[in-house]
Amino acid sequence: MARFAALTLGVATYTTLGPSVLWCTALVTGRATALATVAPTARVNARTAHGLAA
Repeated sequence: MARFAALTLGVATYTTLGPSVLWCTALVTGRATALATVAPTARVNARTAHGLAA
C-alpha cells in the first residue's frame, strides 16, 4: 500500500511540478533518511560496548 501511495505521489509531483522538483525532493528525502540512520550510531555503539550483546 505504501509503495502504491509513493508511486502515486511521485507521478503527481512529476506531472504537476516537474521533474526537477521530484528529483530535489528525492535528494532531500534520501539525505534525511541517511542522517536518521547514521545519527544514532554512537549511542548504539556505546550501549553495546560492554560485550554482552555479541
